[in-house]
Amino acid sequence: MVKPISISLTVLASAVLLAGAGNFPPADPIARLDDSIQHRFLDARAFGMGRILPNRYHGIAQFQPESAAEQQVVSELQRKGYQVALFLAGRHVLDTPSGSFVSPRYGLQGPAYMANVDKTAALPNRDDLLAESRRAMQSPTGYDVRQGDWTLAIRPLRASNENCVRCHTSGFGTLNQATPAPHLGDALGLVLYVYRR
Repeated sequence: MVKPISISLTVLASAVLLAGAGNFPPADPIARLDDSIQHRFLDARAFGMGRILPNRYHGIAQFQPESAAEQQVVSELQRKGYQVALFLAGRHVLDTPSGSFVSPRYGLQGPAYMANVDKTAALPNRDDLLAESRRAMQSPTGYDVRQGDWTLAIRPLRASNENCVRCHTSGFGTLNQATPAPHLGDALGLVLYVYRR
């Protein structure tokens, strides 16, 4: 007698899930784009914007998908009429410019043109992006904020393993003495997705 009840409950639960599946909103394409970008930051073969725009020193600011997942999400953004550009902000945005310190502007890199946008686009002012980056570096989570008709989806790039921490304390990504050394789970930087539809 117990067996038929458990089978009935399983069938009922499956029916409820299938019936409700169409009621959920479609996946947020910006969230899916962020998943891909976060994945790129697990690879240590390049740093900062070099992970997003490997040919930026040749003047190429157009994002080139490197996987089927990236191609799919960029194509979806283009098809749905999103305009998307990406900026990166490092922990240097918190530096105070003086003598030996790096200018905070060094901590803001970009843009990388992701979908339906190019160098002619009137993107938000860099000083406004820099100011928002400073606020976001002190926030425990990412958030979205409006700037004119653009939305900034700001997402932290966290030290996900000891290699991240090691590189940002003694390697290429070393921060200056004014910035506290990062620990596992700390935000090492931010991705700013600047978009509108």
